Amino acid sequence: MRFQLLSTGDQLFVDVDGQVCYPGNSNAAPGAAKSFGNPLRATGTFTISGGSGVFAGASGSGTATLFAAGGVVRISATGTLTLS
Repeated sequence: MRFQLLSTGDQLFVDVDGQVCYPGNSNAAPGAAKSFGNPLRATGTFTISGGSGVFAGASGSGTATLFAAGGVVRISATGTLTLS
């Protein structure tokens, strides 16, 4: 996964490892195969593997949780980011 500062093009490289959980039987709800919107929760760990520009030499790690339902996505992350 890469995050990019739109004004400069600098990028932060993030490796993510996690698991997706669909509450109840929501993944089998009508439209699950063809549309967005069915709720999900993903949890996992991330590692900062470098970057470019202001993020060159960046390192760090932590945990993250993603919640999604309909057109709403919320990501929360806790950890460290070290810029050299």
